[in-house]
Amino acid sequence: MSHLASYLRPAKGRRPPLKEKFVAIYEAVFDGSLGQKHPRRFWDELFLLRVNAPFLISCIRGVSEDQLFAVRASVSEVCGECVGYLHDGNLLRVSHALETLVLILQYVARKRFAERGLGVINVAAGGQANADAFFSQLLNGCATLMANHVLPVTLRRLAVRLLLVVATGTDNVNQNALVGYFMLYPLYEPIMKVLVAPTAVPGGGTHSASGAGATALAHGAAGFGNEEPRGDTGTLDQFFTNGNGSGSANNGGSGSA
Repeated sequence: MSHLASYLRPAKGRRPPLKEKFVAIYEAVFDGSLGQKHPRRFWDELFLLRVNAPFLISCIRGVSEDQLFAVRASVSEVCGECVGYLHDGNLLRVSHALETLVLILQYVARKRFAERGLGVINVAAGGQANADAFFSQLLNGCATLMANHVLPVTLRRLAVRLLLVVATGTDNVNQNALVGYFMLYPLYEPIMKVLVAPTAVPGGGTHSASGAGATALAHGAAGFGNEEPRGDTGTLDQFFTNGNGSGSANNGGSGSA
């Protein structure tokens, strides 16, 4: 049995409706039942799953500020892992990590916390004590992706989009506590390299869709969740079989429930 299946074992009794693995995992994130400190294989397989953007947005919209703050440990763990996967060798994982960060940061920033910039810091970045390290990794990861002309342009533009989300988290940029991080890192040249790059062809001359694991990237900059997962996602099945999930799950393309 796969590792992910052990996390998603249905409760005894009548079998609940089939769910996407992505849906079951993020339900657990936002109801506080996911737990923490999962092995690397769990994250390796989670980031192979397509990002169900409408569902993830609904999870954040559907909870109050107090409820979101109560599950901040789970949300910040997901965001911290996303930042770490910006350096992963699998382009599909990198794309999904970027997509997940864009959605979580954007919609957490829209919540009506007393200080909206601090909402992102406290919920997504692990609190003020961890914020410097979190945003340092995020900005450096984005800069590395943007400056790499061999990568698909769609992936590099997705990194730019993440930076835009961080910079525009509030209506008034002067009230955005996160803008100060942009003053600490040289981002102008990496951003310009993306802006002048051809739309469909990376600087290295290879078409965006031809690279291994890059099939999702054609949708990454314009819309999320249109690709099928590739690779083994069996570890995620353990979430179901360990009883930490709600219901059985279907990853929508690979692995077994």
